[in-house]
Amino acid sequence: MNLLSKAFPVAALFLSACSVQPDVAMKIEQRDNVDTVLVGKFDGALALVHGDTSKGTVTASNGSLSCSGTSTTGKFSTDLTVNKVDHTFNMQCNDGRTAIVPASISIHGGSLKVTGGGVGTMSDGSTVKLVFGDNASLAMW
Repeated sequence: MNLLSKAFPVAALFLSACSVQPDVAMKIEQRDNVDTVLVGKFDGALALVHGDTSKGTVTASNGSLSCSGTSTTGKFSTDLTVNKVDHTFNMQCNDGRTAIVPASISIHGGSLKVTGGGVGTMSDGSTVKLVFGDNASLAMW
């Protein structure tokens, strides 16, 4: 195996990560067993060469309820095959609820597959879950 074939997946990871805006699903599990699911996007750098990995935003909506969150605490790590950013999102919803949601988001070299998730508690006591990337499209989570 030559050096170019070893370096290509790593180069693809670092060069393509800036254009990735993975899907996000947000599930609010309320105490009355009524769950609310929102869908949206994550926007933030998943590679150092493409911007400040300490900043990220999440936006999600179901048409009536909208929530968004920002993070300025992202911590980047890599093993040269997977880039990972740990964020703490300060979430605010248009119904007045808030939450702090720690989450980890990873992008895998070669495939550029994004995965991740996080769990927090809403100001009304509901549990909020964030799922990033391909897993956001799963109906049962």
